[in-house]
Amino acid sequence: MKRTVFQIILMALLVVAVGCENDPTTVVTQSSVLTFSPDKARTGHVDVAYLTSEFLDSLEYEEFSGDIIPGQGAWLIGEMKTWPGGGDFAIDIKPESLPPDFTYPVEFSMRIPTYQSYLDYPELPLLIRLEPSDINFLEPVTVMGTYMPWTGVTVNDLFEYFCLTPEYQYFGEPTIFVVDRKVKIKFPAPHFSHWGVGRGNEKVSNNPK
Repeated sequence: MKRTVFQIILMALLVVAVGCENDPTTVVTQSSVLTFSPDKARTGHVDVAYLTSEFLDSLEYEEFSGDIIPGQGAWLIGEMKTWPGGGDFAIDIKPESLPPDFTYPVEFSMRIPTYQSYLDYPELPLLIRLEPSDINFLEPVTVMGTYMPWTGVTVNDLFEYFCLTPEYQYFGEPTIFVVDRKVKIKFPAPHFSHWGVGRGNEKVSNNPK
């Protein structure tokens, strides 16, 4: 019952956000594909315990960007273009989340690997790279994403989310729900960093050997 109520509230918020496209606190962008570094190999097994910044930089991404407005916060909503059937992602930054010295607009972005990246590395967890990485919030921002639909996950699977950089750190279980037969992930993020959501043996080890 709680999950149903939450889904209704979330969808209502997304409708409001899209309807307020001209509002400066709301950002709805078209995605751009960031190209894969040609000097990196795109084949072979990936152990998520070794998702280094160098490896993450070698992947191909879709990127969504906008501006954080002091005193107003921001919405950022994006729909994946390379994923079969799509997949939406969003960030909700409340005005009270911003530090008191936050006095000027700052461009921010989220990057999600393309479908091809997941074909090349099927072991990848859901990756959401939030930048710039030097922003720490007084109250966590809310991140919402779509788990890769082709993996066959369900809401009954066990998920954990973690920060990949600057260091491996677990943050607990995200909120899981379903919209339009797609599994959605929602979690609070205390800072802009590189985040991952995994299940089963996809989880990042706290002490990789």
